[in-house]
Amino acid sequence: MKEEFNGLSTSTLREIAILESLPQHPAVVEFKEVVRDDWDRVFVVMEHVENDLGRFMAVRRQPMHPNEVKCIMKQLLEASNFCTRTE
Repeated sequence: MKEEFNGLSTSTLREIAILESLPQHPAVVEFKEVVRDDWDRVFVVMEHVENDLGRFMAVRRQPMHPNEVKCIMKQLLEASNFCTRTE
C-alpha cells in the first residue's frame, strides 16, 4: 500500500523535494513551483524551454554530425552528473 500525504504519494513528495533542492545549472531545466488546482490536481511548474531533444531529433532530415552528438551527449552527462552529485 502506498503511503500518502495530502493526496500525494511519498515518492512524488520525494521527487518534488529533490527538484526544489537542486541549484541552477545551465543543462538542467529549472524547477519553479508546485501548484494544486481546485480539483486537487497537482502540477509541477518548470522553466519554459523552446524545444526538447525528442522534437529536435524528430524534425531533422539528415543524421546528426558526430560533433553535434558529442555536444549533446556532453550536456546530458554533465546534467546527469550534476543531479546525482547534488542530491
